[in-house]
Amino acid sequence: MRRATSTTSRSRSGNESRRAQRTIKDLKQRGLLDETLVLWGTEFGRTPIAEGKDGRDHNPYGYTVWLAGGGVKGGIAYGATGCAACWPN
Repeated sequence: MRRATSTTSRSRSGNESRRAQRTIKDLKQRGLLDETLVLWGTEFGRTPIAEGKDGRDHNPYGYTVWLAGGGVKGGIAYGATGCAACWPN
């Protein structure tokens, strides 16, 4: 079983970040970003602490979604989790 912090997991997330960056850059260069809403989200977040030797568990209460383009105002954060990062405030 792979740990959540494995090199493979980190490289996969890096690949996704680069793909998203390239997509947004391409839309902007073509003049399409203002009329195209890009939405990226996850099914689950991860708990902030390790669950034994198996890595971190799923967290349906704290996860990430971001929007770009489509007239969305940048730099806005909506919502937060508590100090343990497990439950929403």
